[in-house]
Amino acid sequence: MVERPRLIVSIHTTTEKESPWDSHGLSSLVETLSTQHGLRPVMATEIEFYLHGSAAHDAQKIVDDLRGFLQQENFTLYAVEKERADEQYEVSLQPSADIARLVQDTERLKQKILEWAHTQNLRADFAAKPHAHRAGSGLHVHVHLEDSAWRCVYEWDEDTQKHSDYLIYSLGGLLQSLPEKVSVFLPNENSRARIQAGGLQTPTHICWGINNRSAALRLPNKPAAQKHIEHRVAGADVEVKQVIRAILDGIDLGLREKITPPPALYGLAEDPQYQLPKILID
Repeated sequence: MVERPRLIVSIHTTTEKESPWDSHGLSSLVETLSTQHGLRPVMATEIEFYLHGSAAHDAQKIVDDLRGFLQQENFTLYAVEKERADEQYEVSLQPSADIARLVQDTERLKQKILEWAHTQNLRADFAAKPHAHRAGSGLHVHVHLEDSAWRCVYEWDEDTQKHSDYLIYSLGGLLQSLPEKVSVFLPNENSRARIQAGGLQTPTHICWGINNRSAALRLPNKPAAQKHIEHRVAGADVEVKQVIRAILDGIDLGLREKITPPPALYGLAEDPQYQLPKILID
């Protein structure tokens, strides 16, 4: 096993304009992963939102009607679901290696949901924290890397807790680069309010965990061919292209510098006993 440098988490943040990664376009990052590492990223998005005025409606009918509408609009859907909070829903797109198309479809998805809601006398709301006492809405991004044979190179064994270097270095790079890109993931006061509210389902600290929704990076329990990292920091009100670029840049950084993350977190990230660095500095 290659010796890996320890992750050093900086609390300094810079704006996107100041960051050196700003000059790296989305297509060039995808090309870099291919030419420098022999890998291609496969990504998917999940977006949460509120449908104001839907409380008196049957939630399953809303899910079915919205799914049918989006299918007619040629979206490659993974799921349309009712979320835990009152009037909150989620739409997920299928994983794709066409990253530019995924960005376009995610932005188009938001616009089409707004249009559909209007026809139903509802109001779709993609604000990250529209209600002080309800769950916030995030844009969760799923990512894994594939080799030239299209095999997922993110591997881990739940029994032995052994992880592939590709997965370890990707986690390390994403966590290492998160502080300087926090303004991309949380671009306004409302999106920051979602993180500051905390809770079991909201990432608050810079860490990763297996099936841990309080971590910034979650590894869902999936079969080998479906292993991926779920990046949970971004609010639903972000610029999707910038978020995707920031994630791919963090992965490239981790692979280039062979950065290893701290150990996985198994408890609640905001529990003070873990002394984890916060995503947002008070």
